[in-house]
Amino acid sequence: MKTRIALALCTSLALAACTSTPSSDADAATSETAAAEGSSASADTSTTEGHLEVTCNVDPAEKFEGQKISDAFSEQARTAAGAATVRVIRPNQPVTMDYRGDRLNIILDGNDMVVDVNCG
Repeated sequence: MKTRIALALCTSLALAACTSTPSSDADAATSETAAAEGSSASADTSTTEGHLEVTCNVDPAEKFEGQKISDAFSEQARTAAGAATVRVIRPNQPVTMDYRGDRLNIILDGNDMVVDVNCG
């Protein structure tokens, strides 16, 4: 009988050690919330969207609309926009839907003429 009681007591103590107290969960949630608020406050004051830096400015690249695409042309448009990368999109070409603030998209028609430029 003493063995069963001792076994039950040990099992109870072991299970109790695996649980957390409500106050420590609340403290963790408060510190996570404060960290999130701190990171969102810094995101509001900088040029970031999410975790990606927004460096693309489409306005200078719009002058390239209506021109025929070439490797040199796409590099000039990328430089003008201040983008880190450039993506040339042809009609019916599958593309990812991810947003990248440092990427210039050059949209072409069927004759490789630029019909639109945008960032993302």
